[in-house]
Amino acid sequence: MGHALGAGYLFILNAYFIFLSASIILSVLKIPKTKELTEKEWKWHRFRMVRNTIIIAIPSIVAVYMML
Repeated sequence: MGHALGAGYLFILNAYFIFLSASIILSVLKIPKTKELTEKEWKWHRFRMVRNTIIIAIPSIVAVYMML
């Protein structure tokens, strides 16, 4: 059971950070979006990306702490 949870977490971690890096690269390269976001919408999306990154990283931080 532990291996399945670890594999599932690793999959979610990889998928999320691939999405996050693609979003950052597309923003840096100024690739046109299918829908332009207002400043308020962009701030909300940025907040959600930071929040989700923290939520996803917490189990990794706990695991590293437990290994020490």
